Amino acid sequence: MSKEKLEFVEPVDTNTDNEYSREPVPLGARKSCFSLTIVWTGFVFLVTSMMAGGGLAAGLTFNELLLAMILGNIFLCIIAGLVSVIAYKTGLTFALLTRYSFGQEGSRIASLFVPIVNLGWYTIQAALYGHFIAQVFNLSYTGEVIAMMLSAVIMGIFAVLSAIKYGDLSNQASKDYVFDVERFTSFEGNTGPYILYTIVRTKSILGKYKEEGNELKKGALLAPKSDSEKALMLSVSRLNGVVENAFEEKAPHKICAYIYELANEFNHFYHETKILSEQDEARKASYLALLDLVREVLETCIDLLGFSAPERM
Repeated sequence: MSKEKLEFVEPVDTNTDNEYSREPVPLGARKSCFSLTIVWTGFVFLVTSMMAGGGLAAGLTFNELLLAMILGNIFLCIIAGLVSVIAYKTGLTFALLTRYSFGQEGSRIASLFVPIVNLGWYTIQAALYGHFIAQVFNLSYTGEVIAMMLSAVIMGIFAVLSAIKYGDLSNQASKDYVFDVERFTSFEGNTGPYILYTIVRTKSILGKYKEEGNELKKGALLAPKSDSEKALMLSVSRLNGVVENAFEEKAPHKICAYIYELANEFNHFYHETKILSEQDEARKASYLALLDLVREVLETCIDLLGFSAPERM
């Protein structure tokens, strides 16, 4: 008689604090300083800084503009680099860093800068949408202001409802949890905005590829070239099992845990891989096919949870 080798997989505790919100991230779980620098560089180069630069450019000569761009980008890179070094060496979150630096009361004051910055970014996005609507429908100045206000309200309602719904479903139904709106609406950790932002990022990359006059085609995936690509493929392949298990146990939090894992794997792959600048066309096509598959899986999962992702954030 032949003997079959059985493999036993330990169940994953989805209620473990994998975000290390109250303690330093262990050395083995920390990202490299380079990876953190790339992420933070993406945070400081955003729409608001570009629009500020565009406004300054109107009153400068070409040489002055070039100098301002170089100095401004150097300054932003220094900020991103310093924050990354601090994060890598200490393994502390922003909340813990401010508490150790300024005390409990001081950390609350420092934390106010985060929503202020987010509010500014959100306001600019709403203004852009309102301006676009006004241009399309040839609205007057008053109509443009109303369009901006309506854009802000609609975007706000959509974002808050999605964040709260995901925050509620991500917790195990049989256990109590703290209803923390601030945590639910954060762009970091296992939250709705983080998942939505990841989906929007995939759409943005695919959209940029199409804007260059290319056609996105579904095709076979090549064998993974890196560990991050392999991990992403394996994570995508778990969809059916996760959904079946969540259905059988009536446990939507398992779908939330899965898409958080998938979003993390994708962002890890994204920060390590030059997708659109890949010289090997076959490899680039494989990257894009994998990217489109990730987008489809994430959108399928949030559709099961009862909300959808916007085109832009």
